[in-house]
Amino acid sequence: MSVRKRYWGLGIGSSMLDALIDWARGMQIVKKINLRVRTDNEHAIALYERKGFVIEGTIHKQIFLDGAYFDHYWMGLEL
Repeated sequence: MSVRKRYWGLGIGSSMLDALIDWARGMQIVKKINLRVRTDNEHAIALYERKGFVIEGTIHKQIFLDGAYFDHYWMGLEL
């Protein structure tokens, strides 16, 4: 999921994540939600952790952007 920078801090990402988690729980089929997030995206990581996601691993040099490599965390939420 992504929120445009000019809308950061308005709770949009939190609302989107709540809707996803509520939908998944309501389906009673989904047992786990997985996601990847750049390790330097502290705000997103904090949001995911507040919602119950845990870091399950790190993927090194996952993306090359503007001349630099960035790592990603694998995160998961068991429902």
